[in-house]
Amino acid sequence: HRHLQRRTRLVHQIALAPGPRFRRRDPDRVVDELAYLYHQRGVRQFVFHDDNFLVPNPANNRERLAHYERAIHAHELRDIGLVMKCGPQDLDRASLEKLRELGLLRLFLRIESGSQCGLDSIGRTQTTVDTERAPASTQNSPAVQALAQHSVCAASAAAHVRPAAHVSTPAQDSP
Repeated sequence: HRHLQRRTRLVHQIALAPGPRFRRRDPDRVVDELAYLYHQRGVRQFVFHDDNFLVPNPANNRERLAHYERAIHAHELRDIGLVMKCGPQDLDRASLEKLRELGLLRLFLRIESGSQCGLDSIGRTQTTVDTERAPASTQNSPAVQALAQHSVCAASAAAHVRPAAHVSTPAQDSP
């Protein structure tokens, strides 16, 4: 077994898992599962609890999101809603726009501290500069304004449960 650690000294974020330290599921296999839930169970909103869905590499994110898009279209998933999370260092405008096209309703932005000293004290490699540079890190950000124009809710450090949420009503479903 290998130790996985998210670059922190916090013990509760260490897990045991076999295999490589960083791995991601194949989008085709993920969408196969979404398609089953969509076609067999009527599920229309999907919540991704994956800190590595986006990575701090815009080219990699574009390629991966294009793969998801092809798989979603191949399985004829329409009018779906996506909820996900990411860190500010992982976010770029093109990824946000593509996610919105795919059905993004809500994005939880992982900003752990506005203080570099605070980030350093818990062993994070994320910096306050990453946070300030992120397109969704402030309400004044052009990306957040663009998301608001498309009725996507940007949130941080909160969990919102809206079981009746639907892709056609995200503004009403937002807290």
